[in-house]
Amino acid sequence: LAAIVDDFLQFARPKKPSFHKEDINKLLSDVVHRYKNWNGKKIQLVEQYEDNIPPVSLDRHQIQQVITNLLLNSLDAMEDGGTLTITTRRYKKMSEDMVRIMVADSGIGISEEDITKIFQPFYSTKEKGTGMGLAICRRIVNEHGGEISVESTVGKGTTFSVILPIHKENLITKKGV
Repeated sequence: LAAIVDDFLQFARPKKPSFHKEDINKLLSDVVHRYKNWNGKKIQLVEQYEDNIPPVSLDRHQIQQVITNLLLNSLDAMEDGGTLTITTRRYKKMSEDMVRIMVADSGIGISEEDITKIFQPFYSTKEKGTGMGLAICRRIVNEHGGEISVESTVGKGTTFSVILPIHKENLITKKGV
């Protein structure tokens, strides 16, 4: 009950992001290596970080929270082990510099019915899930001027993509903050 209330309050009264320039590849590597032990699961970790990504304006704590949630969901989806791939890519979207972070697993996948609901608050397919993790992730990514999406095939795995603008100045201009 306490976890549900905490998640709800975090969703209902979110903290404003505190933007600072960060090395996104180092941030991801730090988060991934916290979970290196994988709770005894046979997980093959693949890290594919593009070298030419400049520092990204973001709230370190909030983006760590997003990546941690995606990693834990991936680990839950691979009960019998599998491959977890973390990738970064730089690209331009309508002349804006962006970074795409992909968290891909070879787990059980998400059904078409569930995939349409997974970002909704309180929706969970997990027995002990609160259904707030992905809703909070979406809110954080949106507040960073980014997007989060998912592709999945039942029995083959799931890939979450987080797209963030590299420069905070662009975010300020777009949002009028």
